Amino acid sequence: MVDLSDLRAPDLAPGWWRWLPQTLVTPSKTIIRANGLDAYMSIRFLEMMMKIFAVFTLVTWAILLPINALGMPTQNDGLGRLSFGNINRNQQPRYWAHLIVAFALTLFTLWMMRRELLIFVHLRQNYLISKEHSRTAQAKTLLITAVPAECASESYLRQLFSFVPGGIHRIWIYKNVPELPELYEERENLTLKLEDAATALIRTAIKARVQQEAKAERLQRKQAKAERKGKAPAGVFPLGVTANQEDEGFAGDMEKLGAEKLLEKIHRPMHRPGWMPFIGPKVDTIDYCIDNIAKLNEQIKEARKKLPEAKSWGAAFIQCNLQIGAHVIGQCVPYHEPMTMYRTLEATPEDIVWGELLSYKKPFI
Repeated sequence: MVDLSDLRAPDLAPGWWRWLPQTLVTPSKTIIRANGLDAYMSIRFLEMMMKIFAVFTLVTWAILLPINALGMPTQNDGLGRLSFGNINRNQQPRYWAHLIVAFALTLFTLWMMRRELLIFVHLRQNYLISKEHSRTAQAKTLLITAVPAECASESYLRQLFSFVPGGIHRIWIYKNVPELPELYEERENLTLKLEDAATALIRTAIKARVQQEAKAERLQRKQAKAERKGKAPAGVFPLGVTANQEDEGFAGDMEKLGAEKLLEKIHRPMHRPGWMPFIGPKVDTIDYCIDNIAKLNEQIKEARKKLPEAKSWGAAFIQCNLQIGAHVIGQCVPYHEPMTMYRTLEATPEDIVWGELLSYKKPFI
């Protein structure tokens, strides 16, 4: 069983700006393990830009500003005395400082870019051959597009790539079922809508619960004050929910009854189905998404039954037993015509637009 605790990123420090220094000092292995190499290189890019601008600021302020301002007659006011135009014509040798600093900063920027590029190549190589990544199915899978009709069969591809180290584990031929990508995309959109609606409902419930607890504390203080005065206040729940003596559980479980009444008052997410805004009746988003996702699951199940008889459509996924086998296929020349059987290493479902596989038979990734 996989231990997901190793993949969880550490909690960020609270506050508006305290997360920035923590992100910069976090070890690279922690970021790569939790967020991937792309996220870490994005952070390194921001760090590189911070270093470049810091050096630019220190060098220009320490060298160019005094050269522009010191020993010059007062011709400009304010920040104009620190600018390039403040130098007189009889002091033109000072322009050499601007030229030298410009060349030096340009060389420094090029050196930083080359340094980061070498670091990226080194990190990418180590990441690809690491045990955590090389053992995944993604590292051993590649996508082949623009496959000719005579090559679009599992037996032909197995024979064609029989020389790869470790052999072929499995081959998936992409079949022409036009409605399947549309159904899949519609289900993905409904899933995201359902997730957003459920998150909004949870946030509303948490906010209402916080308000309920705050009003419950005020109610308890009023009740204690009334008891000291010899009065018996009515049982009133927060947010305007009143408990009666007839309510079940009023005497024994007042908090549970209040929570149930509170949930009835929470506004559930609503929306208008259809592509025309502000037209049509509103429906409950959560119930709508759940019902339609269930219907789409059945439609996708029926569409998948057509796959064995469907025609192949110029694409195939090949999973090798070893990572080196996938890289060998990626480097070989499998067909005599150019721009045919284009190979993409480490293809993941999240990076593929499935509808485009039906639209293009030429390489598009």
